[in-house]
Amino acid sequence: MTTRKSRKIVIQITIILAFIFSLVIAYIARGTGMSSMLLIFMAGLQVIVLLSILYVLETVIEIIEVK
Repeated sequence: MTTRKSRKIVIQITIILAFIFSLVIAYIARGTGMSSMLLIFMAGLQVIVLLSILYVLETVIEIIEVK
């Protein structure tokens, strides 16, 4: 159970770091007008979405195992 909790904490921290990274990239892209930065921003958003899905799946699996 503790490994699951630690894994969920790592996923949450990674989501937060990916969000901060995406905001920084968006700020740089706005300042420079580079379209390549927009692609990096979109990749950051994709990482956030995938990690969020992983977090939800971990929670669902934990709920199913408790029952």
